[in-house]
Amino acid sequence: MAKFHSLKVYNNFLDQSDYDRLYENLYIQDFPWYYVSTQSYPEDTGDIFDTHLTHVVYEKALEHSSNFREIFDSLVEKTTHCVYGAFLPDRILRVKCNLLLAQHEQTMSAWHTDYSSDDIALPFFNSPLTQGKGTTAIYYLNTNNGYTEFKEDGKISSEENKLIIFDTKKEHRAVRQTDTKSRIVVNINFM
Repeated sequence: MAKFHSLKVYNNFLDQSDYDRLYENLYIQDFPWYYVSTQSYPEDTGDIFDTHLTHVVYEKALEHSSNFREIFDSLVEKTTHCVYGAFLPDRILRVKCNLLLAQHEQTMSAWHTDYSSDDIALPFFNSPLTQGKGTTAIYYLNTNNGYTEFKEDGKISSEENKLIIFDTKKEHRAVRQTDTKSRIVVNINFM
């Protein structure tokens, strides 16, 4: 584990076999991706390229679980151990994959936090258990020149098999890649 200011950065996070399984499943033609009209809901930059494809693996507030959930088990379990020191599945709010397609120039999403006052999971996030404190993890599936930029902590490059963990209230934005056809990240939110 490397520390980057107030962020925790883990390189080569998953074992090679777990990484390969996740990669192979997300890069198959039949994996279901769904269109979202902005990268940082509810903010809309007005940019027609500020879109992405997503797949919600798990959403606590909606009691939703994807048929593909099992391919994420090793990632979610290992990440939960990094956050809490144990596997506590009841603390997981959401697991979501984002697929960003290449652009001719690097575009940026709006600054955002993963939970806002409009979010459906807010009752869980503001529960007495968490008191509005949460943790976000971003897992990078492939290497490219895209990155995650933080208002206060600089840039984290998108590198294969890297995980970062940070306070959910930290403002950040996605910067799209120009050197690969796609950029896939998995976001995991904890309460």
